[in-house]
Amino acid sequence: GLIKELIKDKDTFELDEKQKQVLLTELGSERIEEALERGGHFAADTTGLYDAANISLVHHSNQALRANTLYQRDKDYIIKDGEIVLIDEFTGRMMTGRRLSEGLHQA
Repeated sequence: GLIKELIKDKDTFELDEKQKQVLLTELGSERIEEALERGGHFAADTTGLYDAANISLVHHSNQALRANTLYQRDKDYIIKDGEIVLIDEFTGRMMTGRRLSEGLHQA
């Protein structure tokens, strides 16, 4: 829910569809940091999102951002029997058993 809310404001991220990259802007980083802090998600005795102890939050946030901006349901993937099935961008065929890397599949 946090990322879906964040991406409603196009000023919070920069998208490069050709390179399949998306980055938080300074505004986006500030908003996600505030929300995670309010939710009590930071490790104890840390000062912010980019503190070393919170590195997994940075990774999960970035992956959720990528999943919600670069991939579209029923175009890049489908849900079949409760499972995510990727669609080959060139053939349009289902790629059963294929997964995205670095936790992006779970995002």
